[in-house]
Amino acid sequence: MNDLANALSNQALLNILLLSNDATAIYTGEQLTIQWVNEGMLTIWGKEKSIRGTCFEDALPEMKGQPFTELLKEVWRNGEDYEAKNSRADLVVNGKLQPFYFDFKYRAIKDEKGEMCCILHTATEVGDRMRAWELVQMREESEQQIQEELIAVNEEYQVTNEQLEQTLLAVKNLQNQLSQLVTTSPVGMTILKGPDLVIEMANSHMLQIWRRTYDQVINKKLLTVFPELVGQPFPEMLQKVLITGTPIMLKEIAVSIKDVEGNTKNIFVDFAYEPLQDTAGKIISVMATVSDITNIVDIRTELEANEKELHRLNEELEASNEEYRATNEEIYALNEEYTAINEALNRSNEELTTVKTQLEVANKLLTESNTILNSENVALTEAESKTLALFEDAPVAIGILSGEELIISIANNELLKLWGKSPKILGKPLATALPELEGQHFLNLLVEVMQTGKAYNGNDEKVFLERGGKLGTYYFSYVYKPLMRDGGKPHSVMVVAYEVTTQVETRKAIEEANERFELALNAGQLGSYDLDLRTGKMLCSEQCKINFGLSPEDRFDFEDLINIILPEFREYVQQKVDAAVAQNHVYAAEYEIQCSDKSRRWIQATGLPRYDQEGKAVRIIGVTQDISKRKAYEQRKDDFLGIASHELKTPITVLKANLQMLNRLQHKITDTMALTLISNATASMDKISKLIEDLLNINKHTHGKLELNKSFFDLAKLLKNCCNHIVLEGKYELHVDVPNSLPVFADEQRIDQVLINFVNNAVKYASESRIIHLTAELQEYEIKVCVKDSGKGIPENQMPHLFDRYWQANSSDEKYTGLGLGLFICSEIITRHGGRIGANSELGVGSTFWFTLPIVKSESTS
Repeated sequence: MNDLANALSNQALLNILLLSNDATAIYTGEQLTIQWVNEGMLTIWGKEKSIRGTCFEDALPEMKGQPFTELLKEVWRNGEDYEAKNSRADLVVNGKLQPFYFDFKYRAIKDEKGEMCCILHTATEVGDRMRAWELVQMREESEQQIQEELIAVNEEYQVTNEQLEQTLLAVKNLQNQLSQLVTTSPVGMTILKGPDLVIEMANSHMLQIWRRTYDQVINKKLLTVFPELVGQPFPEMLQKVLITGTPIMLKEIAVSIKDVEGNTKNIFVDFAYEPLQDTAGKIISVMATVSDITNIVDIRTELEANEKELHRLNEELEASNEEYRATNEEIYALNEEYTAINEALNRSNEELTTVKTQLEVANKLLTESNTILNSENVALTEAESKTLALFEDAPVAIGILSGEELIISIANNELLKLWGKSPKILGKPLATALPELEGQHFLNLLVEVMQTGKAYNGNDEKVFLERGGKLGTYYFSYVYKPLMRDGGKPHSVMVVAYEVTTQVETRKAIEEANERFELALNAGQLGSYDLDLRTGKMLCSEQCKINFGLSPEDRFDFEDLINIILPEFREYVQQKVDAAVAQNHVYAAEYEIQCSDKSRRWIQATGLPRYDQEGKAVRIIGVTQDISKRKAYEQRKDDFLGIASHELKTPITVLKANLQMLNRLQHKITDTMALTLISNATASMDKISKLIEDLLNINKHTHGKLELNKSFFDLAKLLKNCCNHIVLEGKYELHVDVPNSLPVFADEQRIDQVLINFVNNAVKYASESRIIHLTAELQEYEIKVCVKDSGKGIPENQMPHLFDRYWQANSSDEKYTGLGLGLFICSEIITRHGGRIGANSELGVGSTFWFTLPIVKSESTS
């Protein structure tokens, strides 16, 4: 997936994001300029696409006086996300100011420096939910109390969720920011490639909807992963989008899918199929964006059922009230009779007995009334339970533990999944249902919440739980919320939990990786640095400063670095930095410095440029190493090679003369074996002479004695006539494409040496390339010469070392002779001429080696 995110342009990723079914907009600047807005948001606002590029309140003047503009500006100023639910916004739609309700989020998107880049605004219209809540709010006071407590728990969940998002953001900032926008998209997204609908990419939301892991779906055919889709209309829709290029968007569609165990489940989704084209405009894939709205549909269905149930209960309650009023009237009549009896009490005991009998009848009627009232209370309790049942399929783990024994009275599917238990534990004490909690502090915390009535929040806490018959270690963030009786004493504890095992383990893995990295740097005495190319400030490790002869508390910026580099290396270092930034490759340089105590050291420095979203280089991050000991060893080796090459030159000359004499006497030698030996000895002597010549050249360069005999000559003529030995062999073709005349002032023999080395390397390392191209181009201030082959190419990790001394290309299946000095000597020859030298390569395509020579008018200007 990371490869796909890197391959897509910024514009493509924005277009993908704006295909979301959720309303989406992107703002920049404190003036809140609308940079991008999708059709969903335009529909909510009741606006046209022409508002893109205008300020928020200019596009929506009705927002003046509402809080949203100030909230957006606050997000831009402090860089913190803002999220709200069920918020009312008054919008002008169809020329009329109307109230709407939304769940929305303002997400602060930052660049790698932590500075604000833009604000991502996502919103969902929740008017149906608000109207449903208005019906629910008509219930009795006890039901309203539970609703308020649930809202309070949701607010605490939002706080906990924001803390969790901050932790996740710290991990995600290590990744590419555009990739972050895709992977954190609030909808499921997948890319299906070709007629076979191969799943090329799927974000985490889509994997959650599919109930599959990344490895179970990626690079597999859609109908292979989901055979149950055969016979459903979705494959045909996808094929239609691939063929016609016409997008398809549908809402609240029922889909039947199976999980990995084969269990079928019906879900409801909003989805959109959008064609994706390659650079030639051919449709190659379909981007599918899917929102799982099963919970919304289920809640709406449940609310409609509850509305009917509430209506039925109201009718029953009304009937009970009528009976209650009738009973009161009878009691009132009895009271009147009782008053009359009291008045006549002194007149007749028999009337008193009659009154007593009548009172017994009245008591019986009162008892019946109490029974009716109790039935009404039971009905209300059932309504309360049904309200709680609305959260059974909520995506958050929720449960209620009742009484001092913490009886599990309610546990939704998410909580049972986190515990690794089945619904059989309902009605059991928590300690009995989860015996592995014994010895852990959670039971004591729950008892304390029951006793004190104070809520408790836990973040990233370790828990030992048994799942699948195996005890494992997990991490949770959770809230224990007491539920109060009318008297203010807790009767239950509501549990809201979120598993954060993956986030905690990821954070620990990053910390361990950083520790290993620091350990590796210390073991290799490598110093690390972070150079800000805009200010020249450098953040250096202690070892980095020690490598340069400084103490850890000394200041060390790029200007300080240039000042302690010996003058003859300063321009070289600056050129290396500029080339790395311009070509986006590794910066590698070796140079000599003079420390504050006048001692000298050799430093090897490497680094890699970093760029902002506009493609401008802003930083170089790398390491340094003191290579003084290695340089001293190389110097001793150069001295030895110089002495050895001079000492070998005399006996080699004698041997070469003797072989030349033998060659002249070949016509007198009849022994074929002797002739073969003479020929082989002559070829070997040529190789030895070339090696000694390379050693002499490198020794001359080391001591600054490499001589150039410059003169005016036609470079075009040299290019056309060079490397005849390659053409005569008949195995390779040399295609020369140069202007008719290219006058230069240079050492013709040395330039010919560079050309021969380039062509020989093409034959040597790209033997499968039968055609070698040699071209020359006249530019404004210089002439550029290129030798191009169509071989296997050079691996990227070898490119920075091509022109290093004693370095030779690695090959797993071939062996090459030589000292690895050829390209190094070529580099020195071209550099001494004031030119540039380099190479470009692509694996499987080929390599191009090139050099430039400055254009001069006369020898005096050389």
